[in-house]
Amino acid sequence: MGRKIRAKSLAFNMTKSSIANSMTLHLAMESLLMKILPLGWAITYGKNT
Repeated sequence: MGRKIRAKSLAFNMTKSSIANSMTLHLAMESLLMKILPLGWAITYGKNT
């Protein structure tokens, strides 16, 4: 009985940490995109004009 509860809370903690990790990863990707996108846009726009 006690082991089941412990496993459940462990799984919950793992899920929580993986969600937190994916959120930070998402934020990092977003900030990276915000850095890359204007650069790429400037290059393509510069080529067109």
